[in-house]
Amino acid sequence: MRYLITFIILVFFTIQIKAQEKEKKVQYGIQGGINYSQYSPKFPFPSDKTSREGPKRGFYAGAYVTFRINERLKIQPTFNYANQGSKYRSISTYAFDGSINRNPNIEIDTVEETLVISLLLQYYLNKKLFIDAGPQLGYIMYLGYNPIHIHDWMDIFQPEEFDKHDFGFTFGLGYKITKNLGLNSRYFLGTKKRDEGVKSSVLNLGMAFNF
Repeated sequence: MRYLITFIILVFFTIQIKAQEKEKKVQYGIQGGINYSQYSPKFPFPSDKTSREGPKRGFYAGAYVTFRINERLKIQPTFNYANQGSKYRSISTYAFDGSINRNPNIEIDTVEETLVISLLLQYYLNKKLFIDAGPQLGYIMYLGYNPIHIHDWMDIFQPEEFDKHDFGFTFGLGYKITKNLGLNSRYFLGTKKRDEGVKSSVLNLGMAFNF
């Protein structure tokens, strides 16, 4: 009888714990992955279609908190470090007389190290698939130019002052593989014009893990 009572008590507490887990309204997690970022406009010099901004590959990593509103809706603030920027390519160089000299490709990476904060509203289409969207703020801690291929006579000057703030909206799609592990993809569309009138766009592809 004593063992039966002990067993019933254990089952009771197990049921209570499971019920509390189902009602758990706050979850913490970490996330990370790769990104592809690019400045717009695509052609920084409208009269020269041989010079353009293209996607630069980087990465991101961070953490998030998820607040459950109901079965379908959740709010998720996220905090990430992101290595992003843009890749500038040109197959022409202007001469002093205004003519264009055809030369091998010039390729320069613009590298940004950014702290990214976003506030997402998530809507679950079913128990595994969800969409999310919300505003995003970026604080650019570092911006520099990394020459991949340039000519010997070219000098690359690193910027000492630059616009450190970025803002826009992010949209995404996610899928939960298990209760704690998921895949997500998000696209950031910058709405703030920064130095020299550029805007940022970033595609994130990664994984997330709930504790």
